Amino acid sequence: MKAKLFALSLVVLSLVGFQGHSTEAAPSPSKEKTHCFSRCNDTVIKKYSKEGFSKSEICKAVRLKKYSKSTVHEILTYYEKNEKSWKKTANHFGVDVKKLHKKGNKHTKFWKDHQEEILQSLAQYNNQSVEEIQGYVNDQISLKDLVILSTISKLSQTNVKDHIQSLKDGKTVCDIADQLKIDRKEIKQELHSLKQKYFFNGL
Repeated sequence: MKAKLFALSLVVLSLVGFQGHSTEAAPSPSKEKTHCFSRCNDTVIKKYSKEGFSKSEICKAVRLKKYSKSTVHEILTYYEKNEKSWKKTANHFGVDVKKLHKKGNKHTKFWKDHQEEILQSLAQYNNQSVEEIQGYVNDQISLKDLVILSTISKLSQTNVKDHIQSLKDGKTVCDIADQLKIDRKEIKQELHSLKQKYFFNGL
């Protein structure tokens, strides 16, 4: 049982995708920040959706960038000029096209398969009922965002419900963390604390 819970905790943290600060070369000479809690975050999505790309296309480009030495801009430009074929694009940048699908499918399946355990842990962590936490999910808040917002709430001693409303109003989890002046390292440490106390020691 402990081994199963330990494996669960490690996958939860990997799926949250905390990345700290990183940079990516943009089409202009300046650097484009792609930091925050996911490689395919709202900042990146907003930037390239304005150029007509879908969220799915942008996130695949971000994933391909991880395995190549190219930028998201270069990948999407090639993709658009080559029949919008991910197979051709992946081959051009020397990446196995299977890598663009495998991880995403695995992570989606994880959240679905372990939703009940995660909801119970978040309820304990936020000192709320499982029904309240489930209500956030029913209100179109992803478990991934809910995990991060919960740590932000704990660190700032604020109500997670307020941050969920901010998310619904158009802010990103990164915007919320920055507004509260919470250091990303603190959030990373709190995520590990959440793992040790709730996901490892019994759900």
